[in-house]
Amino acid sequence: MAFLVAISVILPQSYAFATPDPLAVLSMELAAASVQQKLPLDVQPPPSEWGTSQWTHDAFSLPNNFCFALRTDVQVPVQACHFGDLHSRKLLALFGDSQIYQWLPAFDLWGTQNGWQVVMLSKAGCHPWPSPTYTYDEHRSAGDTVIPYPECPIFNAWAKRQLVKLKPTLTIVSGGIGTLSSLASEHAIGIEQGVATLVSSIAKTGSKVIMLGNTPWFIQDQPSPLCLSLHTTAVARCSISTSLLTSPTRPLMAEMSRAIDMIAKDNVVPVVRVLPLLCTTRRCPTVSASTVMYFDGTHISHQWAIHVVPALSELLQPFLGTT
Repeated sequence: MAFLVAISVILPQSYAFATPDPLAVLSMELAAASVQQKLPLDVQPPPSEWGTSQWTHDAFSLPNNFCFALRTDVQVPVQACHFGDLHSRKLLALFGDSQIYQWLPAFDLWGTQNGWQVVMLSKAGCHPWPSPTYTYDEHRSAGDTVIPYPECPIFNAWAKRQLVKLKPTLTIVSGGIGTLSSLASEHAIGIEQGVATLVSSIAKTGSKVIMLGNTPWFIQDQPSPLCLSLHTTAVARCSISTSLLTSPTRPLMAEMSRAIDMIAKDNVVPVVRVLPLLCTTRRCPTVSASTVMYFDGTHISHQWAIHVVPALSELLQPFLGTT
């Protein structure tokens, strides 16, 4: 008996109770998703919702759309747009367009788990940094009508006033590339300069600022879930190569990727790269096991946002510092 006790003492207890690294686990899952071929019968959200109004309700961010300013809105009801741990004094502000709003389900859960209150200040098609021209429906192809968007700078000015009042501990910004005309979009240098101006204005509130990198955009591809519905036994055809993220054949995504690289390299603001939550080093799948990863061509699904919270928490940790 004494011999057995001695053996138990020298066993590597830390190994027996080791907690898997969330990013490593997700990386393995994405590797499997990259070669997945069949769409499972239990896929979520279910195919019966694809293409219906219910799809938007169930697959895009949270159904609390009053916290997402639409085209004519110039503010949101701030008091009703708090999420996460509503009793915490640590406040995280999310500021930007739909590129930040798509992550609300993740930050809502993250805030609850980590003791952060979260407030959402976002507006459709309205990136938070200043731009020489504001237009609506920013990702239209060349030749389409450009719609003036005066509500965007009005909303952004209002949102910054809210940040002054709220005094968040941390502000995370994110946005999509802007359109300057029917034939031209913003360039990386202009985006970097705009983000520098934005960060400077927010820093005056005393809030620490970080930027969330962008997700892959399937703008020139069949958007989710249309592609999946067309290739139920070959869903890997709906994925894209990571080389397209910076390819001139995908100019909007490539220029935004270049801007983010410049912002990080020049230390304009710390950048949290989210690609490890969505891609392997080679492929960006659109379905993983039974979870549809994207709501449409430029936004992740509610389900995937929730799924990656442990890995997102790991990505955020180095940027939180002493906040």
